[in-house]
Amino acid sequence: PGSLSFKHNAFRMWGYYGYENGFISYVSNKYKAEADKNNHGLLSDKLIINKVSKGNFNTLEEWKRHWYGEVLAKAKKGFEAIDIDGVHISNYDELR
Repeated sequence: PGSLSFKHNAFRMWGYYGYENGFISYVSNKYKAEADKNNHGLLSDKLIINKVSKGNFNTLEEWKRHWYGEVLAKAKKGFEAIDIDGVHISNYDELR
């Protein structure tokens, strides 16, 4: 599960914060010096999300809840009607 979670988090960070700030910050040692100085050498998800989000989020889980909330709100707001196997779906609740 560790490597799979790492990949998912890396691509989510890329999508939300962009390539330079999100993806590179998460997958590289960009904040290693800061970790060595202020976090006992631990380059943790907490340190990274705090730096990338400019202090808006303290944990990766906190950011994910916010991100999923935004995704859900967008899905409910901007749903494009579709037909699947003869069933017409015109809003997010019908999709569920």
